[in-house]
Formats: sequence, structure tokens, C-alpha cells
Amino acid sequence: MEELRKVYRTGSSFAKTMEIRAIDGIDLDIAKGEVLGLLGESGSGKTTLGKILAGIEKPSAGKVLLFGEDAEKFLKKSRKKVQMIFQNPDTSLNPRMSVGETLKEALQAGGREGSTQEIKELLEMVGLEVKYMGYYPSQLSGGQKQRVAIARALSVKPDLIIGDEIVSALDATVKVQILSLMQELQREFGFTLLFISHDLPITRAVSNRIAVMYLGKIVEILSPEELMDNPMHPYTRHLLSSLPSIYLKGISLDGKRLRLKEIQGPTKGCKLQRVCPFATKRCSEEEPPMVKNGKDHFVFCHLYSKN
Repeated sequence: MEELRKVYRTGSSFAKTMEIRAIDGIDLDIAKGEVLGLLGESGSGKTTLGKILAGIEKPSAGKVLLFGEDAEKFLKKSRKKVQMIFQNPDTSLNPRMSVGETLKEALQAGGREGSTQEIKELLEMVGLEVKYMGYYPSQLSGGQKQRVAIARALSVKPDLIIGDEIVSALDATVKVQILSLMQELQREFGFTLLFISHDLPITRAVSNRIAVMYLGKIVEILSPEELMDNPMHPYTRHLLSSLPSIYLKGISLDGKRLRLKEIQGPTKGCKLQRVCPFATKRCSEEEPPMVKNGKDHFVFCHLYSKN
């Protein structure tokens, strides 16, 4: 992704048109076969970014490449190679189709026969018994429905899976089961996974790298270990401040907290300039630079700029 932007315009003939900058200039690479966690609170633009990669939304500006090729061209010829698993399977599974019918349709869309044996293999892959072939979504638990959604995504042998808050609506025990399943499947099949979540401990547990997002911007990119041991950006530290102290390993948050109220940041300078206790005049005038700290740790903040 290069200078990726997505702007929504709202309003009518009776109201002033407003621009919502859901994605506001993002440069981000995802390595083949890695699990990249996209972490941020609701409204940060995470889902919009996932939908752009999946071809559900079109960017307003910027460039998106999938496996080295223009995303739109790639999806036209290889749509099955990119799949998205949504937060709520009730909205993505057809209530009038049985599990078997859903998976058969997906298999056939991927150029396979959709035989009973293929469906059984998919169910086994996601930890569901064969008897569920004849079940309808209304007869399944939340975890079982999400397993069906995962099986459907895997049926076309994708190279990239976008998981959008796939465990946020599940009970704690079921969350662990689904996360373990996704990790096992990712290791077995080697697909690239963009794991979108607002849950810091879960994102840390499943990701190889983590990109922290706020109001359409990436503010920090770091390893799971550095997320807990060396968070640098004030927003990342704000996310950490919501965790029980047992997670923090002695990290000092300086007693300074962000007061996040905005759903739309300023158009110039840093998005956090109005709420950050460390903000200076420079923050309202200049876009934060990318500062490298070690091999794979990047932070976008004037606090760490030497210029």
C-alpha cells in the first residue's frame, strides 16, 4: 500500500457535505506468509482497510498491490486468492442454505467439484463433525458458525485471508479455540493473514508483526514483544494503559493519558495533536515523520524525530 486514502462524503441538499477520511495516507507492506495484526479502537479505519484489500471497497487515492500486481487487476483474474472472514457470521452466512450447501457452493466457485467428501474434509479441517452438513446457521452456536465461515474461506485455497474481529463476539473459551484453529491452519497452509482487532493481548498472541492504527493513520509498527516491552507512540501507550497492570511489566505511562473524543482528526499535522499531552506546535504544523528504532520497529511521532 502506498499513500492509500479512502474518503466518504456525507450530507444532502439540506446539510453541508462532510468528508470522513477513513484511510488518510497509509504506507504498509505485508510479507508473504506472515500474520500482521492491525490494532486499534473502533473507528480507526481497520475494517475499511481490510475491505479495500478484499476488493469490497475502492480506494479514493493511492496504490494497492497484491502479490506485486495492481489489486484491481489481480482480483479480476484471481478473486478467490483473497478471502475475508467477518466479525459476525450471521451476516455473511445465508440462513436459507445448510452448511453443506454453503460449502459446496464455495468449493464450486473455486473450480472444485463440491463433493460430499470435499465438504467432509473441510469440516474436519475446522473441527466440525460431519453431522453439521445438514444444519442451518440458526441451529449453530456462534463458534460453530465462525468455523463454517473459516471453512468457506479455505475452500478456495486463498493466499491472503483478512480476519476482521473474528473472535470479538465469542465467549472467552471459544475465542481461544478459534484463535488456536486459525494459527494451526495458517502454519499448515502458509497463507498470509491480516488479523484485524481492537484486543491488544489477542493481537499480540497471534501476530508476527503489529501495525497500530488511529483515525486512518498507522502510528507504530512493531513486534509483539516490543508492544509490551518498548511501546513508543503515545497512542500505543494509551492502548496499554487499559490493560491490567500484570501485562505492563513495569512500563511507566508517565501518568499522562490521552483523552480521545474525536472521530475525525485535524487535516494538518498529527491526528493526535488536540488530545496528546506531549503535543507541541510542530505537531499541529507538520506530518509526523517515520522514525526507525531497531530492525523492524517504526514509530510516526515528532517525539522521536531528531530534525
